[in-house]
Amino acid sequence: MIYKFFWAIAKFFNKLYLNRVVKDFVKGGRKLLPQKTGYTFNSDNIIFWVETDDDDFETEKKIILLMAKIQAKWGINIKPIFVEKCDRLDIPKHFTKII
Repeated sequence: MIYKFFWAIAKFFNKLYLNRVVKDFVKGGRKLLPQKTGYTFNSDNIIFWVETDDDDFETEKKIILLMAKIQAKWGINIKPIFVEKCDRLDIPKHFTKII
């Protein structure tokens, strides 16, 4: 019984922590983030799914730098998945949409 209680508290604080990291990402990339952006969590990573314009390598570089700053600040692994508009892909269903 006590184990379940502490496990629930740990999950709550972990999710709260990860949500703060996501908010920091959105805040830092307000003008930078494209139309389709989403995220998901796994055990030790936050994975961001980002759709950029075709061949827009400058935006990708800026997003990678933003992710590096957030990784340094929060000490968590952030993995990007970049797709281009010409790929015509939707954000996967298990990702939470940001924009």
